[in-house]
Amino acid sequence: MWKLFSKLRFLFVEPALVVVYPEDTVVLAGDSVLLTCVGYGVPQPSISWERDGETITEDGSKFHRVESALVVEGSVFVRSSLLLCNTSQTDSGNYSCSASNTIREPDTVDFNLTIKSEPASINIQVVSEFHFSDYFLCFCSNSASSADVP
Repeated sequence: MWKLFSKLRFLFVEPALVVVYPEDTVVLAGDSVLLTCVGYGVPQPSISWERDGETITEDGSKFHRVESALVVEGSVFVRSSLLLCNTSQTDSGNYSCSASNTIREPDTVDFNLTIKSEPASINIQVVSEFHFSDYFLCFCSNSASSADVP
């Protein structure tokens, strides 16, 4: 009789759940940003990334992705990091990370990534100058246009 029970196994399943995710983020154009999402569940969840509803695929230049998994007391944690290199304002948008497995629909978390342009460089030209004892006064103009300012 013991042999019969020794062959029974319990199947432990948990729906995928996003447990760590990025918050709304602001970076300067030209900088890189690392976004990290952690999902967990049984069976092992997969993590996917989207921007404005479109799936992000690693392209080797702009987007780089690294994943690792860890099993803790039967639950599988998957960490997915998405590195965006040399960001530009066109990278701004609504991003999401989703954790999914075969148990139910994906668990998705949305956040905004805003890329701000670097401050416009202003070239100052001295138009005229006056010297009054210890004071130096100059009247300046700049060559920045309103197109240079976000």
